Amino acid sequence: MIRPTRFSIKLFCWLLLVSLPILSAVSIGSFIYIRGEIKKSVKKELKFRVDDLIQHLSALLKAGEARVTDFSSDGFIRDCAKKLSSPLADEETRSKLNRHLLLNKKSLDPSILRVSILDSKGVIIGSSSAEMVGKDMSRADHFQRPYIFFEETGVYFSGALRSSQDPTRFELVFSRVLTDKDTTLPLGVIAIVIDGRRVESLLHSYTILTTGRPEGESCEEIIL
Repeated sequence: MIRPTRFSIKLFCWLLLVSLPILSAVSIGSFIYIRGEIKKSVKKELKFRVDDLIQHLSALLKAGEARVTDFSSDGFIRDCAKKLSSPLADEETRSKLNRHLLLNKKSLDPSILRVSILDSKGVIIGSSSAEMVGKDMSRADHFQRPYIFFEETGVYFSGALRSSQDPTRFELVFSRVLTDKDTTLPLGVIAIVIDGRRVESLLHSYTILTTGRPEGESCEEIIL
């Protein structure tokens, strides 16, 4: 068995000391490079997810805007709104309007929770949910913005509002001014309330993806 000499031991130690910084530099460089590539990959994936989320949300909002625009041009709704806003308002007209909103409008989309017609004072004069009739909504943004600024505002989206029936859920409210067919003057406002669970599901899925939070945890910090 060959025993190492003192010289060979010193040489080995010297080579080890010289190589350690080089190995460390290579290791650190490799780590930095790999970390950078991972960050680029994650950022690219997150950007894709964000763009996808924005497209889905945009499509949902545009669908709500298109729906309330379509409803606001309904001649029967406008005629009933005009009659119910006059001193000659009768319950038969209100009943027909409520039925029309329920059977011919709300039923078109399962995500629509209710369709309501507000007069020039902000009072609900017709609704697919009959119990809403008579409620004063004059202070609500979805009445004030379209009605007061009707020449400047098309469809007004008042954002995500907490449901009065279930505070853990939120609803999307779209509204638009109703105009007289002859004078084009404002008669009131039509408001559509849409179930926000689909939007909430999108936001929740995105939150889990980006933060790793478990199912059931709130994503309220990024709600609209």
